[in-house]
Amino acid sequence: MDGVEGRHLLNRLTTFYLMPYFDVGVRLDADGNGGIERIAGAVHYLQPGLSSLLSREVYNMARVEAEEMRRTDRKCIDVW
Repeated sequence: MDGVEGRHLLNRLTTFYLMPYFDVGVRLDADGNGGIERIAGAVHYLQPGLSSLLSREVYNMARVEAEEMRRTDRKCIDVW
């Protein structure tokens, strides 16, 4: 998932169906000269009834709502 809206949905589905969920992410920061300045990664293992991506502050509901608004109404200003 590249967006918080999808992560939020997966988090809710896996909790509802009582399925564990691995969320793995990699971030590449460009150096501006065609190379990579930094590589960062994160792995989250989520179990239903315990912590979530939301409670771990991987994203917040304002970002979920902004992404949904941008997806459904192209005239909206990007609030990030």
